[in-house]
Amino acid sequence: SGGIAAIETPKIARELRRYGAQVFIFVTKKSLEFVGIKSLEWASQNPVVEEPTGLAEHICTMDALLVAPATADIISKSALGICSDGATTLIQSALGLNTPVVFSLTMHNSLINSPIIAENIQKLRKMNHVHFIPSRQEEGKQKILSPDSLVLTFSHFINKASKKK
Repeated sequence: SGGIAAIETPKIARELRRYGAQVFIFVTKKSLEFVGIKSLEWASQNPVVEEPTGLAEHICTMDALLVAPATADIISKSALGICSDGATTLIQSALGLNTPVVFSLTMHNSLINSPIIAENIQKLRKMNHVHFIPSRQEEGKQKILSPDSLVLTFSHFINKASKKK
């Protein structure tokens, strides 16, 4: 999703691939203000999805979703079932299929402390297949973990979820 932390997305995709993951990137328009499609395609080795098409690529067929960066906007849209683009529609499909969805929060503390955003986060936390990766707290902000730490934590959640099945 959009936010300056989107510049880490190519590094995260490459790190996931080092662990053997197939990576498919779904973006919001806002994220493309911070990172380009060509770098995302290079990092993932797959086409980037902006908007759903007749190919129904927004229907979740993945083993898990990593939402990074998870801004206040995408958290709220996810909690409220808003499907405004390929990324938010994919999240709703994953939620509907009980696919593990892992959010990596990145936002200013004033946003995470907003009663509305906090309520939306709690709404998502109540779902068994939804997890939140702890953020780094710096400069009054929730910041994304380094790509290697983020991927290790994501892998831990996914491995734990697969053992429950």
